[in-house]
Amino acid sequence: MSPSKKKARIRDEVLARLAMQETASLMNKAIELTLDRDAKAAQERVLKHFDQTRADVQGNPLLDKYSKELVQVMVKLMRDADLNINFRAQEFFASSKSDSKYMTKFEKHRQAGAPMGDTRNEVEMKMFRYGERVGVDSSTATTGEKAAGARLASFAVSTSPKFAGVIRPRYCSVNFPSVIDGMGAQWGRSHFVLADHLKPNMTFIHTDSFDDVSSKYDPIAKTKNTAEHVQSTKMANYHHMQRLIVNMSNNLFELLMDTSLGDTAPREKCAIIKKKYNLSPTSYVEGHIHAELHFRRDIKKIRICNTEKNGGQKVAENIRNFATKYNIQVEYFD
Repeated sequence: MSPSKKKARIRDEVLARLAMQETASLMNKAIELTLDRDAKAAQERVLKHFDQTRADVQGNPLLDKYSKELVQVMVKLMRDADLNINFRAQEFFASSKSDSKYMTKFEKHRQAGAPMGDTRNEVEMKMFRYGERVGVDSSTATTGEKAAGARLASFAVSTSPKFAGVIRPRYCSVNFPSVIDGMGAQWGRSHFVLADHLKPNMTFIHTDSFDDVSSKYDPIAKTKNTAEHVQSTKMANYHHMQRLIVNMSNNLFELLMDTSLGDTAPREKCAIIKKKYNLSPTSYVEGHIHAELHFRRDIKKIRICNTEKNGGQKVAENIRNFATKYNIQVEYFD
């Protein structure tokens, strides 16, 4: 490779990483526009819940104040919750890992787990509107916002000649009920617990994005689930999580409410909690990490399910070596 081509390649890699972190920043504009509306709608949902389930508090003049405070408790619970990436230990640690970071499917072209192809691309294009320069085409857009939108269109659209897989998000679940094996345990009960410093530059949605964003028809909006609709009414961020309360299913709302009130037992198995609240395997709050995920820097701990160590001594050895290499604490559970 010639020096000029190498320089251009390095420049594009840097710009792609910049655009990756700008994704959430651009989306914040749309999220912040409805902050007051979302906060009011979240409180109304809590009030409705008490009206339908608690006859003993109906008409209480303090209920309005209490419901507003309870929304704040629910939001704080989600903000403070562990972020988990679930996996099957016998698969993830089947061989020695040479990568120093957790890559997106578009970087690694991994075929295991959730699909990588057209459906995943459709979902991400709708959620993050990569090719639409969202929020930067108006007359009020700053020069920096326009430049950021152009970078997204250049590096995040899969058909672009400069497409960089690194820009696509890494997915996790928000473990607000503190279940022992993470809310994404259908992908494997073992999981990473991610570092809290990732949270401010993340986005969130109230369910598995495949279940909602890729649907052809939105029964609530009674329209096709367009990219604009997803971003303007459903996507949330760390500072404005009220949208999650507004949009999540009734059953997940019940779980969030009960956990906020201290009516659930921590360290319960995910399968038991989901059965109790009649939740589907993919019913959880989904998080999107718009940053590279380095094992040494961004993993708080690894939690390994003992029943998933059935790969023999080699798997156990790979876990120990991985944890030592990246200085990560390992916990085991049944």
